[in-house]
Amino acid sequence: MVNSGQKERKAGGMGRLLRRWAKVIGSLVAVGLVVGTAVGAGVLLGGLVGPSAQTPPTDEPSAAPEPSYLHATESATNAEADYGFHFPPDWDVNHDGAVSYVVNPEGDVRVTFGYGSSRLTARRDRLLELLSKSYDNVELLGAGFRELGGVKSLVRRGTATNDEGVELVFVAATVEGSDRNYAVIAFRTLDDTADDLPAMREVINSFEVASTSI
Repeated sequence: MVNSGQKERKAGGMGRLLRRWAKVIGSLVAVGLVVGTAVGAGVLLGGLVGPSAQTPPTDEPSAAPEPSYLHATESATNAEADYGFHFPPDWDVNHDGAVSYVVNPEGDVRVTFGYGSSRLTARRDRLLELLSKSYDNVELLGAGFRELGGVKSLVRRGTATNDEGVELVFVAATVEGSDRNYAVIAFRTLDDTADDLPAMREVINSFEVASTSI
């Protein structure tokens, strides 16, 4: 059971996390790394659920998303950026130009969609260098190609610690398009429960770019 004081500290910590990431994103985009321009507006995926730092692979989107969803039963479209996705009925959806983000009722799970970098691949050491400017103990645990929305995507995952000593897991995916790339970005704190993990996965896997853009 999480009391109100813990929730307030958690919410405050997430706000600081997002502000710190807003500073990091500009540098990542500049060198063509796996991030979206969305975060420049302070929007980041936060709160991907999982039990421990030893199991971040469970945060990765699956290669073959289900055609129907148990949790993400509502749909949304970002007309400006020409993509769509599904989300649970009780989650909030907001759009900011080409950026869309989905937040669970507790505010500790966030999935953000937007334009990605111009390159699908990027140097691993450069990503580590940039992340280390804002986080401690940054470690990339893996990268691999997946299909997201039926399109080739590069998924990177790793762990880090913020300035309050909170352990985080991050996942960043770049989705390849013919005219431009798209990005899906996610963060979670390691002490979250796994209650929203199935719903989060469905939100990520439901991402789909309109046929005119791929």
